Amino acid sequence: MKKVLILPGDGIGQEVCEAALPVISALNLPITLSWGEIGWECWKKAGDPVPAQTWDKIRQVDAVLVGAITSKGEAEAERALPAHLQGESIAYLSPVIQLRQRLGLFANIRPVRYIEGARRPFRCCVIRENTEGLYSGMDFKGIGAEVSDWLKHPNIDKYGRKRRHGQCACKPASGWSVCFIRPLTMPASTTLAT
Repeated sequence: MKKVLILPGDGIGQEVCEAALPVISALNLPITLSWGEIGWECWKKAGDPVPAQTWDKIRQVDAVLVGAITSKGEAEAERALPAHLQGESIAYLSPVIQLRQRLGLFANIRPVRYIEGARRPFRCCVIRENTEGLYSGMDFKGIGAEVSDWLKHPNIDKYGRKRRHGQCACKPASGWSVCFIRPLTMPASTTLAT
């Protein structure tokens, strides 16, 4: 039996996870569900949007279902901390970015297929880079002087230190349409390859 951890997160994420439960139940999958905490409320309580106990739970499961998570800027994050933690130089890092980087989730792969009906086969896969560009955690401030001398990437040279983008490359399976989506800090975010 597989184990799935549900991390509802903030706001609509809690509603989305609750709405997913009847669907999961109807599928009668051989899984057990457990719950954990993540997000803005965790930050406001203890200065950590992904508490250590959540990382412990993640290590013990086969999959994680994550709802929506709130991320805020540095100044707002500082103001939201409990009084005893303000001024302690605790840096806020988006929980989504933490999950992607620590778990090596570099690509968001979304295959598309017909579920039912006698239709001509339709195969499509949308692939989005998850750890570069907007998802690296450096885009709001750009790349600081302390790392610019050793951080090298062809896209940084091509687009500049603040206008980087991620790129996910794969060889599509025969007969599949593949859509590569690159998170950009500037316009133009989709390339279609068939």
